[in-house]
Amino acid sequence: MPIVFNILKRDATPKSSLEQGSILSAYLLNVRLTERQTAAITEAFRAHFGPGARLVLFGSRVDDAKRGGDIDLCVETDQLPWEDLVRARHAFLVALGKMLGERKIDVVLRRREDESRLIDREVDEKGVELCQISY
Repeated sequence: MPIVFNILKRDATPKSSLEQGSILSAYLLNVRLTERQTAAITEAFRAHFGPGARLVLFGSRVDDAKRGGDIDLCVETDQLPWEDLVRARHAFLVALGKMLGERKIDVVLRRREDESRLIDREVDEKGVELCQISY
C-alpha cells in the first residue's frame, strides 16, 4: 500500500518536485512542532490508520503568535466503521504517548461529510495537513 506524505499547507504549492511526497521540516510548515515530533506523529498515524486517512494539525500549534499549548490533531477518514475508528484513535494516542512522552494531545475524529461542527470549520480554515495515506 503506497503512502503519500503531503506536509504542505492546503493552499501551498510545492517549490520543487522533492517537496511533493516527502516529509518536510516542520519549520517549513509554519507549525510549532519539532522534526522529531512531526516524524513521531506521522509514523504513529500511518501505523494505526489505513488508506484514505488524512491527518491535520490545528489549534495553537499552527499559530506562531501563541506559545505552549496542547497538540490538536484531526483524523479524517471514511474507511473504517466508527467503532474501529475509535479503537484506532485510542491506539494512536497510546503510541504517541510512548513516542513523545507526557504531553496533552487531542485527537478529533472526522468523517469527510462532517461539516456542521465548529471544530470542523477550524480544521478546514486554519489546519495544516501533516499526512495523507493514499489508496
